[in-house]
Order: sequence, then C-alpha cells, then structure tokens
Amino acid sequence: MHNGLNEVFSNLKLKEVQNWKLATSDAHSLYKKYGFDPLKNPKNMMERKINNF
Repeated sequence: MHNGLNEVFSNLKLKEVQNWKLATSDAHSLYKKYGFDPLKNPKNMMERKINNF
C-alpha cells in the first residue's frame, strides 16, 4: 500500500470513519486498488474553496 495511504488507513483515530472521499484528476486506477469508486451521485456533491485550495 502507498505509504501515505497506509498511515491514514491504519490511524486508530480514523478507524471509525465510514465514508472516505478524495479528489484526483489522474490517479483513478491507483485509488481503485484501495477500494475507492467513482461517486454514485456526483451531481449531489458541492464544494467550497478557500484561497484556491
């Protein structure tokens, strides 16, 4: 597992997280290997950007 993902997923404080989301422009196949799938209803999602982050 990717070192950074391994650290996040093994963190005891985060073990109870039921719903993970991430954004990527080009690593869909990488994250698919770790159980991520495309959003079922992406039109229902919203975002608020602060300082272009």
